[in-house]
Amino acid sequence: MEQVNTVQNKLNLTPIMVQPKQLTILFNLSRTAVGKFINEMLLDENFRDAVTRISHNLTLVNVVRFEEFLKSKDMENFK
Repeated sequence: MEQVNTVQNKLNLTPIMVQPKQLTILFNLSRTAVGKFINEMLLDENFRDAVTRISHNLTLVNVVRFEEFLKSKDMENFK
């Protein structure tokens, strides 16, 4: 994550896709919660394209779409 922050600070960029471990830092969630949300995203037609499984041990998640997914989960409780 330090590398991501360094690049972000030098070039003023935000990462598009990150590993689940980095999502735990960005969103202050546990690894278990992030894994659960990623599995839910894979089951949802609207968010399936936000998760890319490159290999059995490398998964990348679109940060913006992950945030949208969390917001949609939040709104479900109010319906």
